[in-house]
Amino acid sequence: MISHRTLRNTFNVPSQYVATQCNSFPVDRSLPDNLEMHIKSGIEEKMEEKKLKLANLTKDQLNEIKEIEKKLENVCLVAVEKQDALFVLEAKLAPNHWELANKVYPEIEGMSSYFTTMDDAKLAKSSLKNLLKVLKTRGVVKRPIRIRKLS
Repeated sequence: MISHRTLRNTFNVPSQYVATQCNSFPVDRSLPDNLEMHIKSGIEEKMEEKKLKLANLTKDQLNEIKEIEKKLENVCLVAVEKQDALFVLEAKLAPNHWELANKVYPEIEGMSSYFTTMDDAKLAKSSLKNLLKVLKTRGVVKRPIRIRKLS
């Protein structure tokens, strides 16, 4: 399921075309077929870009997800196939104490510390190091940064 905000912001779908129920297909069925196909292709492109694939679920699994959505009210859950590995960007606070980089540095609070490829994680680490060089004059403490592979 795709959130209403994602449809409006990412795919520029006017709000009058977005259905109000989260548990149903988020696009009003009265839309012209070409707009619905355009939205679906945009979603597929974004998922392919992020290297995500929708998981094949049984009806029982799908019903369990719907139950969780009902409990959470305004939340839509998406089931994707598990990646080979996930990479996390961490900063060192003390000996043997590592935290997510976005929690240690409030300047990057909105950014994710999780990446699906090592290349993306390395790029983020490099960018963070360059940002910290610039922010050093403002009193930001530069800490060791690592990329850890989660399996």
